[in-house]
Amino acid sequence: MFSMKVTKIQVSQFNHNGYSYSNLPMIVDHNNNLIILPCLYLMLLARFQVTHHLVEKENKEGEIERVINEEDVTSKTIEIYSNKLVHFLSYVNSQNIKNISVHNHEASTEKFINKYINEELIKTQLLGESSVEQTVSAINCYFTWLFRSKITKRKVARIDPKNKELLVDNTKRKDAVKYLSTEARQLMLEHCPTIRDEIILRLGFEVGLRTKELRGLVLNDFRYNKNNHKGIDSLNKDLEEFPDKEYFDFFLRGTFTKGIKHGGGTGRSRVIKLSRSLLERINEYLLKERLTLVNPNIKQNTLLVKSNKGAEGEPVTESIGTARFRIIKNKMIDAGYMCIDKDNSYHDGRHTFATEIFDEECKYYKVNPANIGVNHPAVLETARRLGHSTKDPRAALETTQLYIRLHSEMCQVEGIYNG
Repeated sequence: MFSMKVTKIQVSQFNHNGYSYSNLPMIVDHNNNLIILPCLYLMLLARFQVTHHLVEKENKEGEIERVINEEDVTSKTIEIYSNKLVHFLSYVNSQNIKNISVHNHEASTEKFINKYINEELIKTQLLGESSVEQTVSAINCYFTWLFRSKITKRKVARIDPKNKELLVDNTKRKDAVKYLSTEARQLMLEHCPTIRDEIILRLGFEVGLRTKELRGLVLNDFRYNKNNHKGIDSLNKDLEEFPDKEYFDFFLRGTFTKGIKHGGGTGRSRVIKLSRSLLERINEYLLKERLTLVNPNIKQNTLLVKSNKGAEGEPVTESIGTARFRIIKNKMIDAGYMCIDKDNSYHDGRHTFATEIFDEECKYYKVNPANIGVNHPAVLETARRLGHSTKDPRAALETTQLYIRLHSEMCQVEGIYNG
Protein backbone atom coordinates (compact mmCIF):
# COMPACT_ATOMS: atom_id res chain seq x y z
CA MET A 1 0.00 0.00 0.00
CA PHE A 2 2.86 2.36 0.79
CA SER A 3 5.97 3.14 -1.21
CA MET A 4 8.64 1.55 1.02
CA LYS A 5 8.20 -2.10 1.79
CA VAL A 6 8.02 -3.33 5.37
CA THR A 7 7.29 -7.02 5.74
CA LYS A 8 6.73 -9.69 8.31
CA ILE A 9 8.70 -12.93 8.24
CA GLN A 10 8.19 -16.10 10.26
CA VAL A 11 11.19 -17.64 12.02
CA SER A 12 10.30 -21.32 12.25
CA GLN A 13 12.70 -22.16 15.10
CA PHE A 14 14.72 -19.78 17.26
CA ASN A 15 16.49 -20.23 20.61
CA HIS A 16 17.35 -17.30 22.86
CA ASN A 17 18.36 -17.23 26.54
CA GLY A 18 17.27 -20.81 27.02
CA TYR A 19 13.83 -20.33 25.48
CA SER A 20 12.77 -21.96 22.22
CA TYR A 21 10.55 -19.88 19.92
CA SER A 22 8.44 -21.50 17.20
CA ASN A 23 7.04 -19.59 14.19
CA LEU A 24 8.15 -16.29 15.70
CA PRO A 25 6.97 -13.21 13.73
CA MET A 26 9.74 -10.75 12.91
CA ILE A 27 9.50 -7.42 11.06
CA VAL A 28 12.07 -6.34 8.47
CA ASP A 29 12.62 -3.27 6.28
CA HIS A 30 12.93 -3.19 2.48
CA ASN A 31 16.56 -4.37 2.76
CA ASN A 32 15.53 -7.30 4.99
CA ASN A 33 17.14 -5.68 8.04
CA LEU A 34 15.39 -6.41 11.32
CA ILE A 35 13.47 -3.49 12.82
CA ILE A 36 14.74 -4.10 16.33
CA LEU A 37 12.15 -2.67 18.75
CA PRO A 38 9.03 -4.33 17.33
CA CYS A 39 10.96 -7.59 16.99
CA LEU A 40 11.92 -7.47 20.69
CA TYR A 41 8.31 -6.66 21.58
CA LEU A 42 6.98 -9.62 19.57
CA MET A 43 9.54 -11.91 21.21
CA LEU A 44 8.28 -10.84 24.65
CA LEU A 45 4.67 -11.32 23.62
CA ALA A 46 5.43 -14.79 22.30
CA ARG A 47 7.33 -15.82 25.41
CA PHE A 48 5.19 -14.39 28.23
CA GLN A 49 1.80 -14.15 26.47
CA VAL A 50 0.94 -10.87 28.21
CA THR A 51 0.76 -7.26 27.10
CA HIS A 52 0.03 -3.95 28.78
CA HIS A 53 -2.68 -1.39 28.03
CA LEU A 54 -2.43 2.26 28.97
CA VAL A 55 -6.04 3.19 29.77
CA GLU A 56 -7.69 6.37 30.97
CA LYS A 57 -9.93 6.06 34.07
CA GLU A 58 -11.83 8.46 36.25
CA ASN A 59 -10.69 8.38 39.89
CA LYS A 60 -12.78 9.07 43.02
CA GLU A 61 -12.13 12.79 42.71
CA GLY A 62 -13.55 12.79 39.17
CA GLU A 63 -10.13 13.34 37.61
CA ILE A 64 -8.91 11.41 34.58
CA GLU A 65 -5.79 9.39 35.24
CA ARG A 66 -3.86 6.93 33.11
CA VAL A 67 -3.44 3.39 34.41
CA ILE A 68 -1.44 0.49 32.96
CA ASN A 69 -3.37 -2.78 32.89
CA GLU A 70 -1.87 -6.21 32.22
CA GLU A 71 -3.73 -8.49 29.84
CA ASP A 72 -3.20 -12.04 28.58
CA VAL A 73 -2.80 -12.49 24.83
CA THR A 74 -3.27 -15.47 22.53
CA SER A 75 -1.20 -16.49 19.52
CA LYS A 76 -4.00 -15.09 17.34
CA THR A 77 -3.72 -11.71 19.07
CA ILE A 78 0.04 -11.71 18.53
CA GLU A 79 -0.54 -12.38 14.82
CA ILE A 80 -3.01 -9.49 14.59
CA TYR A 81 -0.72 -7.11 16.49
CA SER A 82 2.26 -7.98 14.30
CA ASN A 83 0.22 -7.33 11.15
CA LYS A 84 -1.01 -3.98 12.48
CA LEU A 85 2.53 -2.93 13.41
CA VAL A 86 3.76 -3.81 9.91
CA HIS A 87 1.09 -1.59 8.40
CA PHE A 88 1.86 1.28 10.77
CA LEU A 89 5.58 1.06 10.06
CA SER A 90 4.89 1.06 6.32
CA TYR A 91 2.92 4.26 6.83
CA VAL A 92 5.82 5.78 8.81
CA ASN A 93 8.14 5.05 5.90
CA SER A 94 5.76 6.51 3.35
CA GLN A 95 5.53 9.91 5.04
CA ASN A 96 9.18 10.93 4.61
CA ILE A 97 9.22 12.93 7.83
CA LYS A 98 12.56 14.33 8.91
CA ASN A 99 14.27 12.33 11.70
CA ILE A 100 11.56 9.63 11.71
CA SER A 101 11.93 6.30 9.92
CA VAL A 102 11.06 2.68 10.61
CA HIS A 103 14.27 2.32 12.61
CA ASN A 104 13.47 5.21 14.95
CA HIS A 105 9.68 5.20 14.70
CA GLU A 106 9.53 5.53 18.49
CA ALA A 107 10.15 9.23 17.83
CA SER A 108 6.70 9.47 16.24
CA THR A 109 4.56 12.03 18.04
CA GLU A 110 1.13 11.29 19.47
CA LYS A 111 -0.27 13.68 16.86
CA PHE A 112 1.37 11.69 14.05
CA ILE A 113 0.09 8.38 15.42
CA ASN A 114 -3.45 9.70 15.62
CA LYS A 115 -3.23 11.16 12.14
CA TYR A 116 -2.53 7.61 10.99
CA ILE A 117 -5.57 6.29 12.87
CA ASN A 118 -8.04 9.02 11.96
CA GLU A 119 -6.90 10.34 8.59
CA GLU A 120 -5.32 7.30 6.96
CA LEU A 121 -7.34 4.37 8.31
CA ILE A 122 -10.76 5.93 8.88
CA LYS A 123 -11.01 8.69 6.28
CA THR A 124 -8.79 7.40 3.46
CA GLN A 125 -8.94 3.62 3.71
CA LEU A 126 -12.50 3.66 5.11
CA LEU A 127 -11.76 0.80 7.50
CA GLY A 128 -14.50 -0.47 9.81
CA GLU A 129 -14.73 -0.52 13.58
CA SER A 130 -13.14 -3.93 14.16
CA SER A 131 -10.03 -3.25 12.08
CA VAL A 132 -9.46 0.25 13.47
CA GLU A 133 -10.03 -0.83 17.08
CA GLN A 134 -7.55 -3.68 16.62
CA THR A 135 -5.00 -1.19 15.27
CA VAL A 136 -5.57 1.20 18.18
CA SER A 137 -5.12 -1.67 20.63
CA ALA A 138 -1.97 -2.93 18.91
CA ILE A 139 -0.33 0.51 18.77
CA ASN A 140 -1.29 1.37 22.35
CA CYS A 141 0.08 -1.89 23.71
CA TYR A 142 3.30 -1.45 21.74
CA PHE A 143 3.86 2.18 22.78
CA THR A 144 2.96 1.32 26.37
CA TRP A 145 5.76 -1.24 26.30
CA LEU A 146 8.11 1.40 24.87
CA PHE A 147 7.05 3.77 27.65
CA ARG A 148 7.52 1.16 30.40
CA SER A 149 10.95 0.37 28.93
CA LYS A 150 11.82 4.09 29.19
CA ILE A 151 12.37 4.31 25.44
CA THR A 152 9.78 6.97 24.75
CA LYS A 153 7.20 9.18 26.43
CA ARG A 154 3.59 8.16 26.94
CA LYS A 155 1.67 8.21 23.68
CA VAL A 156 -1.94 7.18 23.25
CA ALA A 157 -3.69 6.29 20.02
CA ARG A 158 -7.38 7.07 20.01
CA ILE A 159 -10.32 7.41 17.67
CA ASP A 160 -11.38 11.05 17.33
CA PRO A 161 -15.00 11.35 18.55
CA LYS A 162 -15.72 13.35 15.39
CA ASN A 163 -14.94 10.22 13.37
CA LYS A 164 -17.19 7.84 15.31
CA GLU A 165 -20.12 8.29 12.91
CA LEU A 166 -17.87 7.83 9.87
CA LEU A 167 -16.41 4.69 11.45
CA VAL A 168 -19.90 3.26 11.91
CA ASP A 169 -20.70 4.13 8.29
CA ASN A 170 -17.49 2.39 7.17
CA THR A 171 -18.57 -0.73 9.03
CA LYS A 172 -22.07 -0.68 7.56
CA ARG A 173 -20.63 -0.12 4.10
CA LYS A 174 -19.00 -3.53 4.19
CA ASP A 175 -22.46 -5.09 4.25
CA ALA A 176 -24.00 -2.74 1.67
CA VAL A 177 -24.62 -3.66 -1.97
CA LYS A 178 -21.27 -3.08 -3.70
CA TYR A 179 -22.58 -3.07 -7.26
CA LEU A 180 -23.56 0.31 -8.71
CA SER A 181 -26.38 0.09 -11.24
CA THR A 182 -26.07 1.42 -14.78
CA GLU A 183 -28.64 4.06 -13.87
CA ALA A 184 -26.72 5.15 -10.76
CA ARG A 185 -23.47 5.49 -12.69
CA GLN A 186 -25.03 7.49 -15.49
CA LEU A 187 -26.76 9.86 -13.08
CA MET A 188 -23.57 10.34 -11.06
CA LEU A 189 -21.72 11.34 -14.21
CA GLU A 190 -24.49 13.78 -15.08
CA HIS A 191 -24.16 15.34 -11.61
CA CYS A 192 -20.39 15.88 -11.91
CA PRO A 193 -19.63 19.62 -11.70
CA THR A 194 -16.35 19.30 -13.63
CA ILE A 195 -14.76 17.18 -16.35
CA ARG A 196 -12.12 16.13 -13.81
CA ASP A 197 -14.76 14.68 -11.50
CA GLU A 198 -16.34 12.81 -14.39
CA ILE A 199 -12.95 11.31 -15.26
CA ILE A 200 -12.35 10.34 -11.62
CA LEU A 201 -15.65 8.46 -11.47
CA ARG A 202 -15.17 6.79 -14.84
CA LEU A 203 -11.70 5.58 -13.84
CA GLY A 204 -13.43 3.76 -10.97
CA PHE A 205 -16.46 2.48 -12.94
CA GLU A 206 -14.74 1.63 -16.23
CA VAL A 207 -11.13 0.91 -15.29
CA GLY A 208 -11.38 -0.34 -11.70
CA LEU A 209 -8.92 2.11 -10.14
CA ARG A 210 -8.69 2.57 -6.39
CA THR A 211 -8.74 6.17 -5.19
CA LYS A 212 -4.99 6.22 -4.43
CA GLU A 213 -4.22 4.82 -7.89
CA LEU A 214 -5.62 7.95 -9.55
CA ARG A 215 -2.27 9.61 -8.85
CA GLY A 216 -0.54 7.00 -11.00
CA LEU A 217 -1.81 8.52 -14.25
CA VAL A 218 1.03 10.67 -15.59
CA LEU A 219 1.49 12.71 -18.76
CA ASN A 220 5.07 11.92 -19.72
CA ASP A 221 6.51 8.65 -20.94
CA PHE A 222 8.47 6.84 -18.24
CA ARG A 223 10.84 3.97 -17.58
CA TYR A 224 10.03 1.32 -14.98
CA ASN A 225 11.96 -1.88 -14.23
CA LYS A 226 14.11 -1.35 -17.35
CA ASN A 227 11.06 -1.02 -19.63
CA ASN A 228 9.72 2.07 -21.40
CA HIS A 229 6.03 2.95 -21.05
CA LYS A 230 3.75 5.53 -22.63
CA GLY A 231 2.27 8.41 -20.67
CA ILE A 232 -1.13 9.99 -21.29
CA ASP A 233 0.31 12.52 -23.78
CA SER A 234 1.58 9.70 -26.00
CA LEU A 235 -1.73 7.84 -25.75
CA ASN A 236 -3.54 11.00 -26.88
CA LYS A 237 -1.33 11.02 -29.99
CA ASP A 238 -2.27 7.38 -30.56
CA LEU A 239 -5.92 8.44 -30.66
CA GLU A 240 -5.28 10.18 -33.99
CA GLU A 241 -2.76 7.67 -35.30
CA PHE A 242 -5.02 4.65 -34.72
CA PRO A 243 -8.60 5.83 -35.44
CA ASP A 244 -10.03 2.28 -35.36
CA LYS A 245 -8.49 1.36 -32.03
CA GLU A 246 -11.01 1.25 -29.13
CA TYR A 247 -8.75 0.61 -26.11
CA PHE A 248 -5.33 1.94 -25.16
CA ASP A 249 -2.99 0.33 -22.62
CA PHE A 250 -1.50 2.33 -19.76
CA PHE A 251 1.04 0.77 -17.39
CA LEU A 252 0.07 1.51 -13.77
CA ARG A 253 3.20 1.29 -11.65
CA GLY A 254 3.23 -0.70 -8.42
CA THR A 255 4.35 2.40 -6.51
CA PHE A 256 0.79 3.70 -6.88
CA THR A 257 -1.15 0.48 -6.27
CA LYS A 258 -2.15 -1.38 -3.15
CA GLY A 259 0.68 -3.31 -1.49
CA ILE A 260 0.57 -6.93 -0.43
CA LYS A 261 -1.71 -7.45 2.55
CA HIS A 262 0.09 -6.91 5.87
CA GLY A 263 3.27 -6.23 3.92
CA GLY A 264 2.87 -2.61 2.99
CA GLY A 265 5.39 -1.63 0.39
CA THR A 266 5.08 -1.46 -3.37
CA GLY A 267 1.99 -3.03 -4.86
CA ARG A 268 1.49 -5.09 -8.00
CA SER A 269 1.93 -3.25 -11.30
CA ARG A 270 -0.70 -3.87 -13.96
CA VAL A 271 -1.84 -2.74 -17.38
CA ILE A 272 -5.12 -0.84 -17.40
CA LYS A 273 -7.25 -0.29 -20.49
CA LEU A 274 -8.51 3.21 -21.27
CA SER A 275 -11.40 3.35 -23.75
CA ARG A 276 -11.32 5.75 -26.66
CA SER A 277 -14.22 7.77 -25.24
CA LEU A 278 -12.51 8.06 -21.83
CA LEU A 279 -9.20 9.07 -23.38
CA GLU A 280 -10.99 11.69 -25.50
CA ARG A 281 -12.58 13.09 -22.35
CA ILE A 282 -9.16 13.17 -20.67
CA ASN A 283 -7.79 15.10 -23.65
CA GLU A 284 -10.67 17.59 -23.31
CA TYR A 285 -9.82 18.01 -19.62
CA LEU A 286 -6.18 18.72 -20.52
CA LEU A 287 -7.11 21.35 -23.08
CA LYS A 288 -9.76 23.09 -20.97
CA GLU A 289 -9.87 22.73 -17.18
CA ARG A 290 -6.34 21.61 -16.40
CA LEU A 291 -4.75 24.22 -18.64
CA THR A 292 -6.23 26.99 -16.49
CA LEU A 293 -5.02 25.43 -13.21
CA VAL A 294 -1.39 24.48 -13.83
CA ASN A 295 1.31 27.11 -13.76
CA PRO A 296 2.96 26.97 -17.22
CA ASN A 297 6.35 27.53 -15.60
CA ILE A 298 5.99 24.40 -13.45
CA LYS A 299 6.18 20.98 -15.05
CA GLN A 300 3.34 19.04 -13.41
CA ASN A 301 3.43 15.43 -14.57
CA THR A 302 0.39 14.15 -12.64
CA LEU A 303 -2.73 14.11 -14.83
CA LEU A 304 -5.33 14.97 -12.19
CA VAL A 305 -4.73 18.18 -10.26
CA LYS A 306 -6.44 20.16 -7.52
CA SER A 307 -8.77 23.04 -8.32
CA ASN A 308 -9.34 24.44 -4.82
CA LYS A 309 -8.13 27.98 -4.14
CA GLY A 310 -4.52 28.21 -3.01
CA ALA A 311 -3.64 24.71 -4.23
CA GLU A 312 -4.49 25.01 -7.93
CA GLY A 313 -2.43 22.72 -10.13
CA GLU A 314 -1.05 20.54 -7.35
CA PRO A 315 -1.46 16.74 -7.63
CA VAL A 316 -4.73 15.47 -6.17
CA THR A 317 -4.60 13.67 -2.82
CA GLU A 318 -4.88 9.90 -2.44
CA SER A 319 -8.42 10.28 -1.11
CA ILE A 320 -9.73 12.44 -3.99
CA GLY A 321 -11.91 9.64 -5.38
CA THR A 322 -13.51 9.02 -1.99
CA ALA A 323 -14.13 12.72 -1.40
CA ARG A 324 -15.61 13.57 -4.81
CA PHE A 325 -17.78 10.44 -4.87
CA ARG A 326 -19.21 11.32 -1.46
CA ILE A 327 -20.06 14.89 -2.50
CA ILE A 328 -21.80 13.82 -5.73
CA LYS A 329 -23.57 10.91 -3.99
CA ASN A 330 -24.93 13.19 -1.25
CA LYS A 331 -26.24 15.68 -3.83
CA MET A 332 -28.12 12.85 -5.53
CA ILE A 333 -29.55 11.56 -2.27
CA ASP A 334 -30.65 15.07 -1.28
CA ALA A 335 -32.34 15.38 -4.67
CA GLY A 336 -34.35 12.23 -3.96
CA TYR A 337 -32.63 9.69 -6.21
CA MET A 338 -33.18 6.11 -4.95
CA CYS A 339 -30.59 4.34 -7.14
CA ILE A 340 -27.66 5.29 -4.87
CA ASP A 341 -27.26 4.37 -1.20
CA LYS A 342 -25.62 6.47 1.51
CA ASP A 343 -23.29 3.54 2.24
CA ASN A 344 -21.93 3.34 -1.32
CA SER A 345 -18.35 4.52 -1.79
CA TYR A 346 -15.86 5.21 -4.57
CA HIS A 347 -14.42 1.72 -4.13
CA ASP A 348 -17.79 0.29 -5.19
CA GLY A 349 -16.95 1.53 -8.68
CA ARG A 350 -14.03 -0.90 -8.65
CA HIS A 351 -16.34 -3.68 -7.41
CA THR A 352 -18.74 -2.84 -10.24
CA PHE A 353 -15.94 -2.97 -12.81
CA ALA A 354 -14.88 -6.38 -11.46
CA THR A 355 -18.44 -7.67 -11.60
CA GLU A 356 -18.92 -6.74 -15.23
CA ILE A 357 -15.54 -8.18 -16.27
CA PHE A 358 -16.44 -11.40 -14.42
CA ASP A 359 -19.83 -11.48 -16.16
CA GLU A 360 -18.22 -11.07 -19.58
CA GLU A 361 -15.73 -13.84 -18.87
CA CYS A 362 -18.45 -16.22 -17.62
CA LYS A 363 -20.47 -15.59 -20.79
CA TYR A 364 -17.37 -16.18 -22.92
CA TYR A 365 -16.72 -19.54 -21.26
CA LYS A 366 -20.45 -20.34 -21.07
CA VAL A 367 -20.30 -21.12 -17.37
CA ASN A 368 -22.74 -20.45 -14.54
CA PRO A 369 -20.97 -18.06 -12.12
CA ALA A 370 -22.51 -19.83 -9.12
CA ASN A 371 -20.67 -23.06 -9.99
CA ILE A 372 -17.25 -21.61 -10.76
CA GLY A 373 -13.99 -22.63 -9.08
CA VAL A 374 -11.00 -20.59 -7.92
CA ASN A 375 -8.79 -21.65 -10.85
CA HIS A 376 -11.34 -21.03 -13.59
CA PRO A 377 -10.05 -18.74 -16.37
CA ALA A 378 -12.94 -16.33 -15.73
CA VAL A 379 -11.71 -15.81 -12.16
CA LEU A 380 -8.06 -15.58 -13.20
CA GLU A 381 -8.72 -12.97 -15.90
CA THR A 382 -10.85 -10.85 -13.57
CA ALA A 383 -8.13 -11.04 -10.91
CA ARG A 384 -5.49 -10.07 -13.47
CA ARG A 385 -7.44 -7.01 -14.62
CA LEU A 386 -7.82 -5.89 -11.00
CA GLY A 387 -4.22 -6.59 -10.00
CA HIS A 388 -5.24 -9.32 -7.53
CA SER A 389 -3.10 -12.34 -6.74
CA THR A 390 -4.44 -15.88 -7.07
CA LYS A 391 -1.35 -17.59 -5.66
CA ASP A 392 -2.64 -17.55 -2.07
CA PRO A 393 -5.37 -20.27 -1.97
CA ARG A 394 -7.29 -18.58 0.85
CA ALA A 395 -7.19 -15.16 -0.83
CA ALA A 396 -8.19 -16.74 -4.17
CA LEU A 397 -11.19 -18.41 -2.53
CA GLU A 398 -12.29 -15.16 -0.84
CA THR A 399 -11.91 -13.26 -4.13
CA THR A 400 -13.90 -15.87 -6.06
CA GLN A 401 -16.68 -15.83 -3.48
CA LEU A 402 -16.77 -12.03 -3.72
CA TYR A 403 -17.08 -12.15 -7.53
CA ILE A 404 -19.95 -14.64 -7.29
CA ARG A 405 -21.78 -12.57 -4.67
CA LEU A 406 -21.33 -9.37 -6.66
CA HIS A 407 -22.55 -11.07 -9.82
CA SER A 408 -25.69 -12.11 -7.98
CA GLU A 409 -26.14 -8.51 -6.81
CA MET A 410 -25.69 -7.25 -10.37
CA CYS A 411 -28.38 -9.61 -11.65
CA GLN A 412 -30.79 -8.44 -8.95
CA VAL A 413 -30.08 -4.74 -9.45
CA GLU A 414 -30.18 -4.83 -13.27
CA GLY A 415 -33.05 -7.32 -13.44
CA ILE A 416 -30.98 -9.98 -15.23
CA TYR A 417 -31.84 -13.67 -15.05
CA ASN A 418 -28.89 -15.45 -13.47
CA GLY A 419 -29.11 -18.96 -14.81
